Amino acid sequence: MAQTVAIICEYNPFHNGHKYQIDKIREQMPDARIACIMSGNVTQRGEFAIMNKYSRAKTAVLSGANMVFEMPFPYSASNAEMFALAGVKIAEQIGADYLCFGMESDKIDDLKEVAEAIDSEQFETEIKTFLKDKNGSYILAKEKALAKLGKTLPSRSNDMLAIEYLRAIKAIGSRIIPLPIKRQGNGYNDLKISDMMSASGIREHFYSVESFVSIPNDVIKVYLDEYENGAVLDREEAMRFLYMSVLRSNAEDISKAFDCPDGCGYFIYEVAKNSENALCFFENLVSKSYTYARLRRIVMNFVFNVQNVEREFGFVNLLCADKIGRTLLKDIKKTEKIKVITKHADVKVLNEAQMQIYNLGKRVDEVFYALLKKPQAPINAYKKNAIII
Repeated sequence: MAQTVAIICEYNPFHNGHKYQIDKIREQMPDARIACIMSGNVTQRGEFAIMNKYSRAKTAVLSGANMVFEMPFPYSASNAEMFALAGVKIAEQIGADYLCFGMESDKIDDLKEVAEAIDSEQFETEIKTFLKDKNGSYILAKEKALAKLGKTLPSRSNDMLAIEYLRAIKAIGSRIIPLPIKRQGNGYNDLKISDMMSASGIREHFYSVESFVSIPNDVIKVYLDEYENGAVLDREEAMRFLYMSVLRSNAEDISKAFDCPDGCGYFIYEVAKNSENALCFFENLVSKSYTYARLRRIVMNFVFNVQNVEREFGFVNLLCADKIGRTLLKDIKKTEKIKVITKHADVKVLNEAQMQIYNLGKRVDEVFYALLKKPQAPINAYKKNAIII
């Protein structure tokens, strides 16, 4: 039986760096089935994606992946630990043999040592001490606790996620083998135009001049068609929607949002009240104690009334697959480890708790379609089926 390689991803948008990763897998394992586990219409930074999840999934399959599953909201918009754990659980349940991820570092053994240190009892003792500093942040406390153990927390996002993938694999007792690939091209926040730009750089370029760069030739037409049809996110409208949602509420309700620390709801509400508009609100949403991404996630959780997150979800949406991907789909269905939804009618197999997560995702999708440059009727969210290539 062919081996299966999983990739946990966002593809917001799919770019040359992502194509490089898939090509590298093919060089090592030409016959492998590549299954991507991708954020849906809300990403890990607490933002709406630039384009809908089906089109983004299609670009991955056209570029060499065999299938793309959706990581459901709110897991897709959770902190690195929960994001990684959700992705690894799906990878395990679909029968992945390997998990491929990008790294800035050349030495995975160093990251393994950091992962083991974070899971140690000594780390738990040390970080509790540093978290008592009200003027510090969780990241700073984490850095200090690791320093006590003689380890250094990586500063670059891919390495930090790699550590969480390693921790998640160990936490669930998975047999999945890590398959790291050295990241190429611009840094995460580097906006310089090149053939290997980061996704954030590509998005900023698009929103500035409305053109795509650093996109594989095989899939650029997908993005151009979406742009011509107005099926791209209206970022200003999306920010306005989130900002107005905060303004019409109150600090107490915001404080109930999942992962909202004590006092943070009041901080977010006060920032909104003191901001002239949506752009100012997000520019002012800066804190020494919390990362910008965490604050964005809290806002998103509040807007969609996410107050707690179940650790298990037991189903996954199929977004796109090719002929080889369909063979993997048959194998997954045989094991019955996870329920696969390919169209809305399939939800009859979900239990009540799973339906709550599924319906939450649909609410997100409905809002997403209403926030496009040319808004679509929210009912379209229920008409989408997996794309079969």
